[in-house]
Amino acid sequence: MAEDPRKLFVGQLPNDITEDEVRTVFTTYGPVSDVHIMDGKPPGTQKCGFVTYDAEQSAKTAVDLLNDTYKFRQHSEKAIRVSVAKGKGARDSGKGGGRDGGYDNSWGGDRNRGGWDGGGRGGDR
Repeated sequence: MAEDPRKLFVGQLPNDITEDEVRTVFTTYGPVSDVHIMDGKPPGTQKCGFVTYDAEQSAKTAVDLLNDTYKFRQHSEKAIRVSVAKGKGARDSGKGGGRDGGYDNSWGGDRNRGGWDGGGRGGDR
């Protein structure tokens, strides 16, 4: 799915943020058709969400003026992050994450062996 330049990702939101608060700030830059706050993040972490504008220019203006500048709470340590949302699948090229195609070498295994124990073949190869 291709990127929609009207849909923005908003990160570094306070835990107690409401969709109405987000809508109020973002409608300053144009009509907003949708606001979605992601729930289910671990306690103590900041929330994120998505804002979709009716017009691409409104989204661009919001990014230019709010990204790394605006804070919903005066006591917030960091300003919100605002960017054009990546289309579904844009982050996933089919290889998984990371520079190694999603392979995690932290346990010290061999990438070319069938599993953590060599794929059940027994013994060393």
